Amino acid sequence: MATTFRRRRTQSTTSLHIPIFLSAAILAGFAHAAPERIWFNGDIHTADLASPAAQAFAIEDGRFSAVGSNAAIRSLADENTELVDLAGKTVIPGIIDGHFHLFSWYEMSRGVNLVGLNYIPSWIERVKAKATEVPDGGWIIGGGWDHNAAGGEFPTAEQLDAIAPNHLVALGDIDHHTMWVNSRVLEKFNITADTPNPPGGEIVKDPETGKPTGILKETAAFIVWDSDAFVPVKSEREKIWREAITHMNSLGITGMHNMGRSVRELEDLMELVEAGEFPLRMWYGVMVNSGEEVEQLLPFYRTFNKHAAQFRQTGPRLEFGYFKGLTDGVLSSRTAALASDYSDAPGERGKFFIEPSHINDIVHIANSENIPVALHAIGDKAVHAALDAFEQSPVKSDLPNRIEHIEVIQPGDLPRFEQLNVVASMQPQHAVGTIDPYIVQRIGKNRSSLAYVWRKILDNGGKLALSSDWPTSPANPLAQIHAAVTRQSLDGTPKGGWYSDQALTFDEALYAMTQQGAALSGWQKEVGSISKGKWADFVILDRPLPEKMNLDLLQMQVESTFIAGGAVYRSSTQQTAAREQ
Repeated sequence: MATTFRRRRTQSTTSLHIPIFLSAAILAGFAHAAPERIWFNGDIHTADLASPAAQAFAIEDGRFSAVGSNAAIRSLADENTELVDLAGKTVIPGIIDGHFHLFSWYEMSRGVNLVGLNYIPSWIERVKAKATEVPDGGWIIGGGWDHNAAGGEFPTAEQLDAIAPNHLVALGDIDHHTMWVNSRVLEKFNITADTPNPPGGEIVKDPETGKPTGILKETAAFIVWDSDAFVPVKSEREKIWREAITHMNSLGITGMHNMGRSVRELEDLMELVEAGEFPLRMWYGVMVNSGEEVEQLLPFYRTFNKHAAQFRQTGPRLEFGYFKGLTDGVLSSRTAALASDYSDAPGERGKFFIEPSHINDIVHIANSENIPVALHAIGDKAVHAALDAFEQSPVKSDLPNRIEHIEVIQPGDLPRFEQLNVVASMQPQHAVGTIDPYIVQRIGKNRSSLAYVWRKILDNGGKLALSSDWPTSPANPLAQIHAAVTRQSLDGTPKGGWYSDQALTFDEALYAMTQQGAALSGWQKEVGSISKGKWADFVILDRPLPEKMNLDLLQMQVESTFIAGGAVYRSSTQQTAAREQ
């Protein structure tokens, strides 16, 4: 438990590891007024490349006013300074998750959670139980099902009809690229044997009868997800946003790059900002399918950000930051675009959701307005096309463009990330969570060495941002860092790690989940590291970092989360301790 007390003039500590010259350099230039608070005796990982480790820091007016050794920082205190003994616990900067879908809290908190269930009858049982709680005619939502882990066969509408014929059932898969619905949903949205596939999507139909099977892939799923009928009313949305933010704060998340499809979400979130009830820093991206859609959104982009700028008293809070485009699908359902055939489906190579010419338009128009673009590209053919789009754009935005996922890549494209100043935005748990279910089967052993190549991207001079892509993988940043440093799943397999030469160090992974996320949004001088002058966003973990990076990392818990020096989350243990002091 961290101990808080007032400084006594006779107290002193010894600098254990921080050189005196380094402490002096960090402290140089500050006025001699004593800070409000000092946190000392910690295992502090700063994510500041110039000074990656520290023992203590001081906070004044919501910012880090000094960072360094115990002795150097404590010498700044006077009788009014609050001192907090970290007792050797690890402290990290507030996490900035670089790829998130926060409103999915609606489905995951109100619906059926099928994550980790690898047997279709177990999915049916959970839906059946939920049907007893939801009135007839109501929605049964949720998901997280993985057909690859359950044998490779997709479930059907008939299976849902048998247990919930009077409900609207819509369940997203683990990738959130496919939806499983019952016949009631198909009827509501008039999806029939005659309904054509939307661009970039597929309404899966029975090869014999031609009738929809209940599986909607990619853009076909958004017929439901984007509908007004699926989205809850405003009062319920407000509860959902608040709950979601509170939960993410409890995981140490202080910022995120949220990806959505509707300006309605931005309007919802702005109301929380205006009320002073938004304990998060969010850089929001809207999904588009064409350059024309970018142009249509530009007036809203300008008006929204002008208004949002009024609420930066304690640093960035909410910005409409970028546009997102989907170039291809996912490997699990073989919709990712590959340069050569799927190893387990000769003749199939996936497909583009947005044709390269339209991808080029999105990049060109957005970058011409100095707005960066994030392109979802999983297959190596899609990654190549995304890099081509960035290369061919005659105008570049000040902030870097980025590619999301990059699950397999062609060797010749590795140096292009540095050459084009494109950031690789990747998700560690995607790598370790897909080894057995399908990744090796889809791309074969030879291409597997080019899958999730974090180290190769860094070695080729590229920049790497890490994230969860929640809800497609755990939101817990420690789970993502564990995967990044071990190349192992949450159960510690495979032994020694999957292509362990691509693993990162703890500090590399931490940087990719903090400072790099800040740099992508142009916030790197304000947040992202525990550095002098930045807003004091930080996380206290409940113990020191384990000496060996293994499953012990997953046992660590967040004790407290701070934004601009104020606590936005305290564990129950910390709340009890605070009352006792």
